[in-house]
Amino acid sequence: MPEGWDWQLPMEAEWEYACRAGTSTAYSIGDNITPNDANYDDSKIGKPVAVGSYKPNAFGLYDMHGNVWEWCEDVVYESYRRIRGGSWNDLADYAVVADRDDYNNPFNRTNDWGFRLAKNSTINSLTPIASDDQSGGSNTSSVTFNTTN
Repeated sequence: MPEGWDWQLPMEAEWEYACRAGTSTAYSIGDNITPNDANYDDSKIGKPVAVGSYKPNAFGLYDMHGNVWEWCEDVVYESYRRIRGGSWNDLADYAVVADRDDYNNPFNRTNDWGFRLAKNSTINSLTPIASDDQSGGSNTSSVTFNTTN
């Protein structure tokens, strides 16, 4: 990461904004999803795949649906954090934009949880800039929210 940049897990609202990519449908690609659109249970792959294996959303972000659940910065209650997006191990219903779940131990390791980073800045309005790691060695990608005054 570039020196001097401050990164964090996205807040849940930031994650949903990035996933929706200007849409109001169940998925950023429409109201239905198929194994050609994302890695989830019906894909029958049985494990995470390299970032960028599926088409990006309208903001250029990969794998917002399925592949791995993504941690959000929000603490929902006590020590529970929100996760979003569903995973390779879940039904399509868990990959809809609005679905969420809560877990209390981000230190547990499992191959269906991951994270996406957001550049931390003072936000007056959000303008996403997509970037991703397509090296195949990571299950993460990022979105930076530029500040416009």
